[in-house]
Amino acid sequence: MDLYRDTCESVIVIGDQSSGKTSVLEMITQARIFPRGAGEMMTRSPVKVTLSEGPYHIATFKDSPKEYDLTKEADLASLRKEIELRMRGSVKDGQTISSEVISLSVKGPGLQRMVLVDLPGIISTETIGMASDTKNSITRLANNYMSNPNAIILCIQDGSVDAERSNVTELVSKMDPHGKRTIFVLTKVDMAEANLHDTDRIQKILDGKLFPMKALGYFAVVTGKGNADDPIDLIQKYEEDFFRNSKLFGDGVFKATQTTTRNLSFAVSDCFWKMVKESVEQQADTFKASRFNLETEWKNSFTKMREQDRDELFEKARGEILDEVVNLSLIPSQQWEDNLTKYLWSQMSNFIFDDVFLTAAQAESVGGFNTTVDVKLQQWAEKELPRQCVNIGHDVLLDEFQGLIEREQKSRSHDPITNDLKMQVVQACRTRHQWDTKALDSLGCNGDDEDWPHRIKLVSVTGIDFAGRKHEVGDILYFISNWRDVFKEDEKSGMPLVHHRDFIPKPHGSTAKLCEERLQESLTRMVKIRLRACDEEGVQVLVETGIGLGVFSGSDIGIDGKVRAHSAKAIRRVLEKDGSSYKNIRAIVLALPVFSRGESNNRIPNTFDDFVNEFKSKYTGCIPVLIADQDMHRLTVAIAREGFNVSELNPADSHGVFGEYWQNRGPAVEEKLALTTVGLLVQHHLINPHVLKSENYHLVDVSEGQILDMHTSFLDDNKTVGSCCVPQ
Repeated sequence: MDLYRDTCESVIVIGDQSSGKTSVLEMITQARIFPRGAGEMMTRSPVKVTLSEGPYHIATFKDSPKEYDLTKEADLASLRKEIELRMRGSVKDGQTISSEVISLSVKGPGLQRMVLVDLPGIISTETIGMASDTKNSITRLANNYMSNPNAIILCIQDGSVDAERSNVTELVSKMDPHGKRTIFVLTKVDMAEANLHDTDRIQKILDGKLFPMKALGYFAVVTGKGNADDPIDLIQKYEEDFFRNSKLFGDGVFKATQTTTRNLSFAVSDCFWKMVKESVEQQADTFKASRFNLETEWKNSFTKMREQDRDELFEKARGEILDEVVNLSLIPSQQWEDNLTKYLWSQMSNFIFDDVFLTAAQAESVGGFNTTVDVKLQQWAEKELPRQCVNIGHDVLLDEFQGLIEREQKSRSHDPITNDLKMQVVQACRTRHQWDTKALDSLGCNGDDEDWPHRIKLVSVTGIDFAGRKHEVGDILYFISNWRDVFKEDEKSGMPLVHHRDFIPKPHGSTAKLCEERLQESLTRMVKIRLRACDEEGVQVLVETGIGLGVFSGSDIGIDGKVRAHSAKAIRRVLEKDGSSYKNIRAIVLALPVFSRGESNNRIPNTFDDFVNEFKSKYTGCIPVLIADQDMHRLTVAIAREGFNVSELNPADSHGVFGEYWQNRGPAVEEKLALTTVGLLVQHHLINPHVLKSENYHLVDVSEGQILDMHTSFLDDNKTVGSCCVPQ
C-alpha cells in the first residue's frame, strides 16, 4: 500500500475504532458530514477537511465544483453518501482500507480555520471479512501521518471504556513522547460519569497522570446523545447542559477551560496557527542561511568578479539577447533561403501529392494532366502561398534566433546564470511575435477577405425560458417550486391555466421560488454541451449572449436577477474546469448590450453587470473572457474578418440579447423553425444562399454521461441525446 506523506501543517484526528473521533470532527465542522454505522468500520481512508469561515455553511470536494448546503438534510445525506462511495471506491480488491486521500473544504459562519485529517480507527483484532493485514495497515497509516513534524495529533480516547483497553495512547506516546504536539480528548464523559464510581480516574486522565503519554492539553467533550441523527445544535446544547449540571464539574474534576467541543476547537486552532507561524519562521531562517552560504560561496569562488544584483543581471541578459537579435542580420541569405525552402516543402508536400498529383493523374491525357496541375498550383499560389510564407517565415526566424542563443551558450566564455531567462524569452517570442501589417500587405495577405462569412458558425441549442407560456410549461414546472402560487391552475389538467399561449398569473400572486440547484445543474450541462460542440467544430472564438437564459429570464415573476447570475456562474465554472481540455477554443466573448435606463438616464443593472460581477474577481480559468456592451453580430463579423473561426447564436433562435429562443418541444417549435430562414436572411444582415440547403446542417453529438440536461426526461420519457445543431 502506498503511504501518504505530507509535511504541511495539519491536525491528525486519531483514536480507537468507535471512540467518537469522527463525531469530534463533526462537532468542530458543525455538520454531520461523515458516514456512520453501528459498530462497523466506516472510515476506510483518510479524509482531509479544510475549514474556513464563510457566510454560508457549505462543503465542496477538491475535484468537483458541486456545493453541498450543510443546512439542508438532503444535501447532508447526499454528501455522506458521496464520501462513503469514494471511500469504498478507493479500497483495492482484497484490502479493507486505503491510503488514498479524500479532500473536501467546509466553509461556514464561526468555523475556525485549520486543516483536519480523519483516519481509520485503531483496532485490536481483524474480524471476518477484513484483510489479514488490516490492523498493521491502519497502524502504518497512522504512524505515517503522525510522523509529520508539522502535524498536531488530536488523540481521541473513549471515556466510557476502561483505560487499559486503549490502543491509541501507546501509539501516540511512541510518536510524540514529550507531548509537544499532542492534544488529548476524552469523549463520552456523560456515559463515564454515569458508569464510573471512582471519579478519581477521570480526574487523573484529565490531569495527564493515568496514561503513559504527555500532551499540550486535556479536554473532556460530549459528542452525542446516542442518536446518530441528532443535529449538531441539539448536541451542543446537550453538551453545555451536561457540563453545567455535572457533579464532576461541581467537584472540580471538570474545569471550564477543559470542557466542550467549542473550547477544544479554539485550542486546536490556536495550536495549528502557532505551528504554522513557527514553520514559516523556520523556513525563513533556512532561506536566510542558504542565501548567506551562497553569497559566501560566490565571494570565495569568484574573487575577481563583483557581486551583481537582480537588476544588473537582467540588464546583462537583455544586452546579450539584443546582440543575438542583431546577429540575425549577419546570417547569409543562402541559409535563409535553404531553411525557408525546407520548411515550405514540409508544409506543402502532402498537398502536392494528395490534392494536385493524384487529382491530375485521373486526367485522360497529358494535356489534361498538365492543365490540372497548372490550375491547382496557380490557385494555391494565389490564395495559400502568401499565408504559408508568413507562417513559415515566423518559424524559421525564431528557430534561427534560438539556434544563435544555444550556440552562444556552448561557448567557453558564456556565463550560464542567464540561460533560463534567455530560453524563456525565446518561448515568449514564439507566442507573442507578430509581423508588421505592412509586410503582410506586401505579400497579399491582408487583401479583401471574401471567405470570412464561411468562418462563422451559427449554433442552435435548447434553452430555458421563464416567460410563462404553454410551450415552456416544462421549465416552469421543473424549476419553479411554487408555480401554483404564481399562476392560476387548470382544475381539470392540474397544469397552469392558459389564455391563448400565456399562463394566467394569480392576482397578488407570490413571488416565484426558484429551484436554484436544479437550474445551476441544467445550465452547467447546457454550457458543457455548447462549448464542447463548438470546440469539436473547430471554433476558436465563441460570441455568446448568456447561455440558457432564453429571451425571458423571469422578470415578471421576480427571478430574473437570480437566473442571470446562475447563467454567469455556470459559464465561469465550466470554463474553469474544462477550459484546459479544449483543442480549438481560444477566447469567449460575451456580447451583452446595455439597453435599460432609469428616469434620470442612469443605467439600470442588467445582464452585463451580472456577468461582470461573476467574472471580474472570481474567474480563474485559462480561456480569456471579454464582456462587451456591444451587438453580438457586429462582434462576430469583426472577429471573422480577423481570420478566426467564430460562432454566434443562430439569429433565428434569439433576439440577440438574452440567449436561446429555441425552446423545449411544443406547439411553437414549428413557428420557430419557420423563422430560421427569415432570421438568417433578415436579422443576420447577410443574404447567404447556403443557409437554405439542409445538407449544410448536421448534429454534433457531445453526450457524455450526465452532460445531458436532467429535465429533458421530465418532459419526454423517450431517450434524449445532448446535441447542438451547427450550420456548416
